[in-house]
Amino acid sequence: MSCIGKIKLRCLDISNVTVQISKNSIGPWVTIHENKPIIHVRPWIIDAFCLPCRYVRITLPPHQPARICKIMNVFGMSAQRAKSILDPIDYEVLLNNPYTILFG
Repeated sequence: MSCIGKIKLRCLDISNVTVQISKNSIGPWVTIHENKPIIHVRPWIIDAFCLPCRYVRITLPPHQPARICKIMNVFGMSAQRAKSILDPIDYEVLLNNPYTILFG
């Protein structure tokens, strides 16, 4: 499990993307950005709100080739690292509570 903060993309000809997170590869998927507009050519930073997840899915619009969108960086930290540097109450509020609300 990780706490994802930001995702940095560079997209050339895509007008928007949908970003979803999940605790496992088959879902359920929680949408954090739907049809988010992208500014062309320059890097685009997606705010993932420091949500706990294991998988991130970025969906392109229909009929857009995947080669024109490149994931440059994913920023965040592992849950183990967060647990070692946060107080137990902060860890509960920042990771356990959102995980329970999102994924049950």
